[in-house]
Amino acid sequence: MDTIDGYFQVLRKDGQTCEDALRDVTDYVERRSLRLVPRGSISLLRMDAGGTRDPWGDASAVRQFLVGLFGKIAEACDDLTVVVEESHVDPSYRNMYYHQYSREFFECDRFSLRLVLFSAVLDERAYASMSRKELSARCIGACVVSPLGDGAIGKTLIDPKYLVDRDVEVRLSKFSINVLGKKLKVRAFPYRKQDGEMMKCAEVTLINLLSYYSNEYPDYHAVLPSEIIAREEMYSNERVTPSRGLPYVTLSKILSDFRFFPRLYNVGDVGRSLAFASPVPRKVAFRRLLHWYICSGIPVAVNVGDPRTSEDGHSLICVGYEDVHRRRGPASQADDCETGLESPRLTPEILNHSYRLTRRDYATGKSSSCRIVHSADFPREYVVIDDGQLPYSVRPFDALSEEDRFECLNFAVPLHRSMAMDAMDAYENAISIMSNHEIGILNWGSRVIEEDEPLVMSLFLTTVRGYKRERSGHEREKQRLALLQAANAEAAGDDETFRMLQRKSVTNGLLSTAYETIALPHFIWVAEITRMGCYGMDDRNRRACIELVLDAGSGSTGNAVDKLILMRYPDRMYYRDQEGREVYIPIPDELVDQNPIRPYRENL
Repeated sequence: MDTIDGYFQVLRKDGQTCEDALRDVTDYVERRSLRLVPRGSISLLRMDAGGTRDPWGDASAVRQFLVGLFGKIAEACDDLTVVVEESHVDPSYRNMYYHQYSREFFECDRFSLRLVLFSAVLDERAYASMSRKELSARCIGACVVSPLGDGAIGKTLIDPKYLVDRDVEVRLSKFSINVLGKKLKVRAFPYRKQDGEMMKCAEVTLINLLSYYSNEYPDYHAVLPSEIIAREEMYSNERVTPSRGLPYVTLSKILSDFRFFPRLYNVGDVGRSLAFASPVPRKVAFRRLLHWYICSGIPVAVNVGDPRTSEDGHSLICVGYEDVHRRRGPASQADDCETGLESPRLTPEILNHSYRLTRRDYATGKSSSCRIVHSADFPREYVVIDDGQLPYSVRPFDALSEEDRFECLNFAVPLHRSMAMDAMDAYENAISIMSNHEIGILNWGSRVIEEDEPLVMSLFLTTVRGYKRERSGHEREKQRLALLQAANAEAAGDDETFRMLQRKSVTNGLLSTAYETIALPHFIWVAEITRMGCYGMDDRNRRACIELVLDAGSGSTGNAVDKLILMRYPDRMYYRDQEGREVYIPIPDELVDQNPIRPYRENL
């Protein structure tokens, strides 16, 4: 390893193992007035606190975390430069220091150590000559190490592409980190470990959630550990430090104090009314609720525990998911040899959990039906931020924690004030509209739906800005492509194709203008309906045929049709303005199969 000017540590992967790389870093830290304590084949950092206190304690969890983190990153990088910042002031640790650790008899250092990682070989001259954009593109992230024993891992921001080698969808925020006078950007979700005195897993869940929201949205502000402790004291009948954990009812109340309007779901409470009246196990319905919120780009605080005992559980955050069927394997075993992806399998269990829609035409006496299959029922694993695992660990729903006995018991969703319609109500309203004998799927969608055909429904909450940008942009792309193809057809003398493409460009232009100009509330629920044969193996090929848009600001009472704002079918688009005026945009018959809806990708 090359030591350059006391800051830059270049770890070359050639011939180095993870242990070698970590030993190189610890050797350097030792030279920078930190003392080294060997533990087996791995060297450990132990910060010097004047000989009055050993701040790292056993440090086994710290050792395991650093080895695991460096090992994962080393797999994704050929070269790694670590910028070591001593005497770093971490706001969260400094806040805990003044409210707890400075009061203890034995001295504790008030400074932290920060490691900033780059996927390149850098020295002082190279760093100074590169622009902030170039450095940000090579910045892996940062990890704060504090003198707190097993709780030494402070705020950690790591880009998931260096830790997850799977095709996952993750909700991230773009954070700023100041490194040697330059403000760099890194897309990450906050991670840290509990210190055991002021913060345990539930408090860590709260501070990670609030750190994400305060960075991503101007409606929220950054929160320090002492502020969370102060809220705990308001709702507790005894002292809360040292921390003994936090019930999720109290966690939900604390979220309310910080300008959220959360919903708390318990696994035993789901299963009410129309949508959940079908014979679906509660755990399946519970997983659907969690998945709908994650697909909406909302990080969800999840409480896992052993339902058979009353012992303490564990808290973590779900921030994304992975489609298991999209894992790339040998081309010979895949359904798509180019991408190496498999198609989702419609198993008897998934079909049994589907919702059957029926319609009877009283004029002819004929009946028709279809099945609504939930995209949430396909095999998926979830990306979690858990202080007991590495950041962005991918876990199955039944084992979100590494503790085998734990399963999901409840979860808290931090919602905005304007998100009055929750996921359960949105699903019930969507099912009610699709079942409607006048505007439902089996009426307006009958041209493309076969008898008893399975249709895959994806449900998510989103903002009007992202929705308009995605939908209008897609229609403009199709319009430009149609105009280009029309020009080629005209040059080739194909008048019939030229006229058809002209009509297509006009229709796409009308649809794009409608998406751009329609008045929508700030938050909307969207239900995308896709034929099973078109659900596809890759989002580039996947296309929906039907879309419903609901007002997320409306409550749970009233007629479902009154909450409907927009419907898109293969042969028409229908929407209502704020005064209730209805607008129809017909789609020519020859274009019905040429105007599919691209899957919405703005949330994750």
